[in-house]
Amino acid sequence: MSDKKKLENILEEVQAKIPVHRRLRIEELHQKFEKFADKGLVERPTYKLAPASSLPKCLSSH
Repeated sequence: MSDKKKLENILEEVQAKIPVHRRLRIEELHQKFEKFADKGLVERPTYKLAPASSLPKCLSSH
């Protein structure tokens, strides 16, 4: 198994342990951050926190 696949599996396990209301709050914060980034108020992060399929559509296009 590749390192990337191992990391993806670990990420999925960790995300599965986060309560749904917490995950929704995290996604809500990401959306707010994206709005600030669009306005040029903050730098857009270069990292990915989750597979694109699990992110809101507004975030998965990056």
